[in-house]
Parts: sequence; C-alpha cells; structure tokens
Amino acid sequence: MGELERRTASEFVRTLAGEFERLGLGTYDLRQAADLDGAEWVNLAHDSAHHMGTTRMHETPQLGVVDPNCKVHGIVNLFIGSSAVFPTSSRANPTLTILALCIRIADRLKQVA
Repeated sequence: MGELERRTASEFVRTLAGEFERLGLGTYDLRQAADLDGAEWVNLAHDSAHHMGTTRMHETPQLGVVDPNCKVHGIVNLFIGSSAVFPTSSRANPTLTILALCIRIADRLKQVA
C-alpha cells in the first residue's frame, strides 16, 4: 500500500467523522487515523482483519439484529448471510462458516416458500 491508499483512507475517515458529527452521532478524534504519516499508516494497515459481529445474532432484538435463522428482527423478509451475524469471532478464515450459514438460510427459505 502506498501514498494513494493512505490519502484515500484518510479522506474516508474525515468524511465519516464529518457525517457522524453532522448527524449528531458523536465526534471522532482525527489524530487516531486521518492524520497518520506514512510510517504510522503502514503499522496500522494490514489485510488480516475479518470484520464480524456488526449485525449480531441473538434471540431478542434488544441484544441482536438477527434471530437464530438470520432474519432481521422486525422485518418480514430480510435475511443476512455474512460474518456480520456472528455473535463472537476468531481471527482467521470465516469463509467456510459463512458458506455453511448461507446454505442453512437457503434451506430454511426453501422450506417456507
């Protein structure tokens, strides 16, 4: 990764921070990421992270976004088939688990169709 990627990521963080503030969602200390120099950027940037758990699975809508069948709470026909529904995560190789989850969702949808 080079200077273009660093500048692109920096602009993304600045834009996101501005939108969060505009919408009243909070503020972001840009020194954490947007103003990093080349050496600091390289130390933070890597390709081994798997983003998981942003739409966590739980039986109740108070503690999760989707139910155990990956159906979004309160929405009739919306399912999420990704590592976003994982209630916890490990570091490596979620792909096969995601595929198994999606096959399970497809099998369930075939049953109710």
